[in-house]
Amino acid sequence: LTPFRAGQWGMEVQVGRDILGVGVLRFASPTRAWLLDVSAGGTWRRSIVDAPDDTTQLGSDTRDDTRVGTVSVLVGRRAYRPMGRRALRIVQGGVHGGVDYQRRRTRGQLGESETVYAIWSAGVEGGIGASIRLADDLTLGTLVSGRLS
Repeated sequence: LTPFRAGQWGMEVQVGRDILGVGVLRFASPTRAWLLDVSAGGTWRRSIVDAPDDTTQLGSDTRDDTRVGTVSVLVGRRAYRPMGRRALRIVQGGVHGGVDYQRRRTRGQLGESETVYAIWSAGVEGGIGASIRLADDLTLGTLVSGRLS
C-alpha cells in the first residue's frame, strides 16, 4: 500500500516561478487525505523607455512600474495509489478561491497615470501527478492542475 495511515498529518511546500505555496494534509485512510493549500506570489517590473534622440530633453523618458500579486486557497481531497515500491500516483480535486491584484504606474513627459485592479475568483480545481519517496518522511513530487473559475 502507501506509507500513510489514518489520522496522520502531512505538510507540503510548493515552489514555482514567482509563486510559493504551503499545504497541510490530514489523512483519512492510507490512500486518501484532506488538503488545505495556500499559495501566494508576485512580481515587480520597472522599465524605462528613452525618448528618441531628436526630442531628448531632461525628464522626457517614460517610466513604467508594474506590480502583480496573487493569493489562492484550495480545499479538497487527494488520493494516492502505489506505482511501485517508492512511487505514488496522485489525483486531487477541490474548490478554490483567490484574488489577483495589479498596480501599474506610468510617468512621463505628459504626466502620470495609475491603474489598479483586483480580480476575485472561485471555482473547482483538479490535478494529477506523481511522487517518489526519498526517505520515510520525505517525498518529492510534481502535480499538474487545472481550474475552472
